[in-house]
Amino acid sequence: MASVADGKLEFAIQEEKDSRRCNSAVSLPGFLQTLERVADLPDVFAVGSRRGFGNGDSGLGAATRTTGSAFGRAQEWFHSTHEKSHLFGAYALSPFEPGRPCYALVWERHVGAFYRIDEKMGIQRFPTVLAGPGRRYGYLYYLADTSPEPIGGREEEGVRSGKVRALAGFGRRAAANPAERALFDRLLDPRIETKEQLDDLLASDKKRLLPGSPFVRCGVRTQEFKDLARKFSDELFQRFHDFAAEHLTEKLPLLIGGGCALNGEWNTRWRDSGLFADVFVPPCASDGGNAIGTAAEAQFVLTGHAKIDWSAFAGEEFVEDWPSFLDWEASPLSLEAVAMWLARGQVIAWVQGRYEIGPRALGNRSLLAAPVERATAVELNRIQEREDYRPIAAVCLREDAHLHFGGPPDNPHGMYAQPVKDPRLAAVAHIDGTARAQTVTPEGNPRLHALLTAFKAATGTGVLCHASLNFTGRGCINRTTQLVKFATARGLGVVVINDRLFVRPALLREPAGLAR
Repeated sequence: MASVADGKLEFAIQEEKDSRRCNSAVSLPGFLQTLERVADLPDVFAVGSRRGFGNGDSGLGAATRTTGSAFGRAQEWFHSTHEKSHLFGAYALSPFEPGRPCYALVWERHVGAFYRIDEKMGIQRFPTVLAGPGRRYGYLYYLADTSPEPIGGREEEGVRSGKVRALAGFGRRAAANPAERALFDRLLDPRIETKEQLDDLLASDKKRLLPGSPFVRCGVRTQEFKDLARKFSDELFQRFHDFAAEHLTEKLPLLIGGGCALNGEWNTRWRDSGLFADVFVPPCASDGGNAIGTAAEAQFVLTGHAKIDWSAFAGEEFVEDWPSFLDWEASPLSLEAVAMWLARGQVIAWVQGRYEIGPRALGNRSLLAAPVERATAVELNRIQEREDYRPIAAVCLREDAHLHFGGPPDNPHGMYAQPVKDPRLAAVAHIDGTARAQTVTPEGNPRLHALLTAFKAATGTGVLCHASLNFTGRGCINRTTQLVKFATARGLGVVVINDRLFVRPALLREPAGLAR
């Protein structure tokens, strides 16, 4: 749910945030709570969804405008599609000047296609490259997994896609062997186009995909699967790349939306492909940004303006619903003290202001830690209850990015993977030598930039490990009661909430405050 007024994003609230289940649908209490944030009913309610509202999943036709009622007064309703919400959302948030033609790529659970957006926001859809690339990618993990877990829904698919990406980093690049080629030809069959066909292809009965395949329940930690994941990632990307190289020849900028836009390696490959004048990936490229996209389309239809003034920190304020943080030692925030605890090995829960749009922490609902020990990555994965092969992201001073990471120095939303140049950064370097390193400026996030500066003064390095502050399978923590529960269950010793620093008393009694 989002509100756009006079060309500015006032807020964007995801139902899953505040420790609710990921991909939660909009609830009536959530809708009413959102209305409390606006002074009056909006001029237009804009709806675009795949859950039976709006105009459905796909389609580029004109939006539907109707007049109804809401809360006893006449109300205009604007209905569009899920597909267009990705396109308008990426365009509205992009830095490209209004009226500049561009290409767009939407690849996600259902859609896998390129588009051309002209100077008047006319949208031309190229032929589908591959329907449902996100579903096919996540299914690879399900195929090899030996656990009895059911195939599940969107939440599980998204998690599995992240695991495939992590395991692909351990894989060896080589030509596909006959067994791999047979699987790729079946799993990436472009003739599979409809939801029903995808449901049949990606069935819960794994053997239906390719009877006799050696990869069915082969185990996701085997080297065979890691190699398979590497080659499959390359194959899927290459199909889209080859299409773009043949058909997208005007050297326009590229917008990327959909769940596959969370794959930092693929984003980097698009940026470095030489096919486009520029590339933009919004921090809310997946379904969490659909409300913003539909609002942007409604604004364009009503006013002729498609651009939005926005901040990545447009979520809700932190709710302090607990009078104190247990019996922890409380003091005014000192960034030097936080830097000291980080340097001594503590993992710190860091809460500031409003939470981020999109699925990833960008510095306001975060777990932070020093980046130099590989054991820190293990500890962060333990705290997040994730597998030990999952990579840990980094956050870095923008002005120092060139010292630690290769590639362009601007990565303000952590959407690109970069080679790690600094051998000291063992905790954030994945097995393939890359990291997702968000870059921070004083303008973008002044307090986090100041903390990184204090940590650099203490250690010589303006880089930290960076992970989301959330329970497994839930959106970010957004209230003190949940943060107390999390810190207690996961054994944290230091917590920051806006202007206050909390330290566990037992930690203060340890020699020199050293980490456990």
